[in-house]
Amino acid sequence: MEMLGFDTSQLGVFNESCEQSSVSEQGERKKRKSSKESSDAAWNKLLSCDFTRRYGLLPELLTSSMEYDTDNSPLEELAVRSEAPLFPYISSVYFALYCSYEDLKISGQSQESIYTMGHMLMHLAGALKLHCHKERYLRELGQYSSVGKTVFSISPINLGKLKLGYEYANCLGVYELVSCFLRHGPEFGLPIAVAVSCERLLLVLLLFLVISGEWQAGMSFDLCIELIGEPSEFTNNVKRMFNSCKAKSTTKLIESMLQLMPDFYNTLPSGLVFIIINYLYDAKDKQLFPFLLPFTRPYLGYMQQQRMLDVAEWANAMFCVNNPDGMEEAIRDPLLRRRFGNDHVLREIRHFFGTCSPCKLEPLRTKGHQQAENTELHERTLIKTLLRKLATPIARGMFTLRSVHPGCTEHLAIPKLCLCGVVLPKNLLVHAKRMELFPNILYWPRFHNGVAAALSIQPLKETDKNREDPLDKSFIGSWLSHNLPYTKEEGGNLSPEHGGLMFGLGLNGYLRRLSLPEYHKYLIQCDPMVTSGLLLGIAAGMVGTCDLKIMKVLAPHVPFLTPPTLLDLCIEPTIQTTAVFAVGLLCAQSADLKLCTCFLEQIENPSWAARDNVSEREGYALTCGLAFGLVALGRGRKLFSLPGRNFLLDKIVRMIHGGRSTRKEQQMNKEQEESLVKESRFYNTHVTAAPGILALGMSFLRTRDAAIAEWLKLPHRLEDLQCIRPDAAMLRVLSYSLIMWDIIGSDYRWIDALLPIPLQNYGRSIPAKKWDNLDGETLGQIYCYAVSGAAFAMALRFVSTGCARVIKTLWNLFRLFFLKEHDNKGAVHLIEISGRYTDEICSAVVLLSLALVTAGSGHPDVLCAARAHLVRYSGRTEGAFGSQLVSHMAIGLGFLGAGNYAFKVDDISIACLICALYPRFPMFHRDNRHHAQILRHLYVLAAERRSLSVQDSTTGSPVKATITWEFLDGVFDPSDEAEKTLIPFGSDWNMLPLPDLSILKSVHVTHRHYWPMDFRHDDPTGWTKLKKLLETGESLNLCPKNTGLTKEFEKRSSCSEGVEQVETSPLLRCLRNTASTEALTVVDSLLGIKQKPRITYADVWQLKLVEEYFQWRHGINELLSRDSLVSDAIADHMGEWLKKLLLENVSADELRLYLTEGKRKLKNTLNKVGLDELLTYYAIPCPVDAAAQIDDFESIATASMDEMLLRTSVVARARVALLS
Repeated sequence: MEMLGFDTSQLGVFNESCEQSSVSEQGERKKRKSSKESSDAAWNKLLSCDFTRRYGLLPELLTSSMEYDTDNSPLEELAVRSEAPLFPYISSVYFALYCSYEDLKISGQSQESIYTMGHMLMHLAGALKLHCHKERYLRELGQYSSVGKTVFSISPINLGKLKLGYEYANCLGVYELVSCFLRHGPEFGLPIAVAVSCERLLLVLLLFLVISGEWQAGMSFDLCIELIGEPSEFTNNVKRMFNSCKAKSTTKLIESMLQLMPDFYNTLPSGLVFIIINYLYDAKDKQLFPFLLPFTRPYLGYMQQQRMLDVAEWANAMFCVNNPDGMEEAIRDPLLRRRFGNDHVLREIRHFFGTCSPCKLEPLRTKGHQQAENTELHERTLIKTLLRKLATPIARGMFTLRSVHPGCTEHLAIPKLCLCGVVLPKNLLVHAKRMELFPNILYWPRFHNGVAAALSIQPLKETDKNREDPLDKSFIGSWLSHNLPYTKEEGGNLSPEHGGLMFGLGLNGYLRRLSLPEYHKYLIQCDPMVTSGLLLGIAAGMVGTCDLKIMKVLAPHVPFLTPPTLLDLCIEPTIQTTAVFAVGLLCAQSADLKLCTCFLEQIENPSWAARDNVSEREGYALTCGLAFGLVALGRGRKLFSLPGRNFLLDKIVRMIHGGRSTRKEQQMNKEQEESLVKESRFYNTHVTAAPGILALGMSFLRTRDAAIAEWLKLPHRLEDLQCIRPDAAMLRVLSYSLIMWDIIGSDYRWIDALLPIPLQNYGRSIPAKKWDNLDGETLGQIYCYAVSGAAFAMALRFVSTGCARVIKTLWNLFRLFFLKEHDNKGAVHLIEISGRYTDEICSAVVLLSLALVTAGSGHPDVLCAARAHLVRYSGRTEGAFGSQLVSHMAIGLGFLGAGNYAFKVDDISIACLICALYPRFPMFHRDNRHHAQILRHLYVLAAERRSLSVQDSTTGSPVKATITWEFLDGVFDPSDEAEKTLIPFGSDWNMLPLPDLSILKSVHVTHRHYWPMDFRHDDPTGWTKLKKLLETGESLNLCPKNTGLTKEFEKRSSCSEGVEQVETSPLLRCLRNTASTEALTVVDSLLGIKQKPRITYADVWQLKLVEEYFQWRHGINELLSRDSLVSDAIADHMGEWLKKLLLENVSADELRLYLTEGKRKLKNTLNKVGLDELLTYYAIPCPVDAAAQIDDFESIATASMDEMLLRTSVVARARVALLS
């Protein structure tokens, strides 16, 4: 600019860029300034930064009463020095920069470089008296106040000496030119001055000349565009292509042009890509070109260096055949497809749970780093991504639950855990070398991966009835041997995946068909993963049977159940923990006194042969407590009421509240000599409290025993509350609610009733002197844990019911812990002083509770909450595994069994859900200190298929019937009468899983063109038929009232689309069934404009171009009879939304001031749009041209907003002419 004669010292934009470049060159580390050295420079820099100019300040930083006055301050005019060396060539320099600037706008460059060049061109255009050009730059920059009060001018004499070689008034931007092509407007030009730097601009202009029909077959290159500078190699190739014989065909010409620039789609704006894809879809008769695949499937973009056709073939082989992700059958589930259609949800789920493809890494934006430093930074980013990926197998097992029907000779593919990443778009492969130093970190993720693969198989009880399904009792042994996943790295031994495979098959009921010799064949391998999976899998298939044969298999792995021998068997603590729980699962609800006594003794004294591993003692004690609860599940009165058994209850109470241990002195001294941990004569409540609380609560489940529940109530004195371990408060509230099952409410009032009143008062009031000795952080933690425990109990009470009141309550609790937003200020205060770790745990528990209530429904709130939770806690490399696991499990529960399964509400199911979702999560991947990870899969024992599909009895086609149900009396509170009859939410097809039939009174299936069908609980025949339909997954046949009317209605309803339907589910309504995945990315980008905090000039043009494309398409007779790839409903919907937004944020006075005086008001940074966006959308010319084009311009001063838009807008006048 200085070489052209401009004084850049007066321009803040260029000063900032110079300062930033000088600082980066020096590379000196800045010293931290103290508060005394602070000034207003930082605040002024924040106000002038690029982000603030585009999006504005946060609402918290501005007052709501701020007003914006008209800027009437005088402008400072500076003369351009004519003696500058490049001043005679200022017009040529401007034109070259003008073309380069238009190329930058469509090349995906950073906004900072675009805005910097835009400011430069604005001053050049002002000096050259190009008022319309300057006005367009002002609209593109979008912030008038950031331009400054300095203008440059060239004297009329010097301006006349400049040789203006081109007609600048007819030169438009790239978006305006594309719009003119589609509207067949007047001829405008944009000659290419610097062909080397404008290759993308050249390709876009030529491409849209061909698409719009302005180019005719046989037309040469020189007639289409004018090149001023030296042509480049790319330009010569395009010229030869246009002049060759291939140019006679439009489709062949477009295909040849796009192959010249493989990365063309990666950075092109979404509106232009939308038009190109839709046009090519019409031109190829509903088929896309092979070279479009790298764009429509972005994860293939790093292969762009090869030939495009080879890329598509390689992608299909790589991602569809050799590396299955285990979700193919679940995604293709017909009910799931009908419910979500072509929505983006299914693709998001597959992206979340996929582990077989390399992680996509973004290139580093920092400069000046060496290659070694870049590799290390990429490796750190890869490790963070891999830690999240390793937490997905458990959730993937939930999503793919019982969705595969394998054959006897088919090999069950276990998805691989890919531990590498790819840096796009350079295809740089990055390996996680640091994770190789810890080989044990992959044991449990690989085990869970095997469990997820096995859980995808249909259970045995459903396949026994089908003779064609080979996985019955006679084939399970050979099929299991056929699917042994051996590993070469481990010397041919069984891998952790095989242990998970055994456990998953046991959960589905297959292992009970194996014989004792087959059990022995796997147990002699002495592999801890395989042994644990086999033992617990056998017990899972024989729950509550007390089978003696299975007990003989489990007993050798439980030392306290075996007689003393000469051999000192060294059994690993992991195997002992699993075997103890397997015994409790096998003898569930048996109320066996001997087992209960042994379990209590193990809580206070684990009989481990190896005393060197004491880190998992708490997890072992908890497992013993859960096993006790399973054996005495709901049988507490029977177990403790008999004479001589009061000592059990007394021991449990001392474990919870503390007290002297009942072990003998001699036995304690002997154990202290063998153990590495020295214990006192009193119970260690940090270890024994949690198992004791759960054992007591599960034993008296649904009994409403007030005397037992009193032991679990929280104390009412704050001094006593400080003595409780905070996480134990959660379990005490949970167990109390399990005992008093029927009084569990569905709103926040019931939660407040469980909390001590002094604790609530402590949060509401200002701390007084009498509370100075209290630990506020501990009290805050107890409050948070108690509330989350009540939320977990509420979820268990209303599991899979979809109760709207419960969902609202849990959603508000999640916002309370996650965002600290709630009407109860005392609760917010207690949460703020509780600490970050407490917020993380409690928000995770509430998120799982919300997922339990909506299990199998795919509720959008659960998906949004899980994604937000994952984003917040996925940036850490240490201690984030538990939060990541919870986020994925919430998504998996929401889509349980591909949306076909829900949970039962019987005692065994509730106990299994408590064991699987125990609210203490691992800190890292191999963490079993507080809870055994293998128990996380026990939710399968509580899952049951309950999706009901409806079809036409004559045609067999699916029917969009409405399914409603009514609950039994007593299921809900008397105050919840409005919730007794529920209509499924969030689904156009109303195919949500039904609640448990044991709590339903009736189910109604209705459709206005079909005869209704009712199922009632007091009708055994109909109720049995409904149960059979739910178990087998068969469709319910509805008889049509009028066959012809029904067919016509289905045909018409399948084609109807509108703005209201687009608003409820945009992607579901806009995408066609024939080709949905090709346009998902583009449609997502267009719909994502609504979520932006600030709408920019480019965003307005994307929506405007989409509207003009459909107007152009409607004017072509050949395309009127064809269905477009994307419906025009999205253009109408987004256009109406944008027009409404513009009229709400821009006043008539603001537009009138601009048209009459050419002035703008300072922009309100709180608004999403402003005057510049309205001028762009309605194509209102600059004030000089507007005054020349409008008749009776003086009447603008009294015109309304609609009148001004009608008289000044080019778009509005064109629409009026079209309608007339």
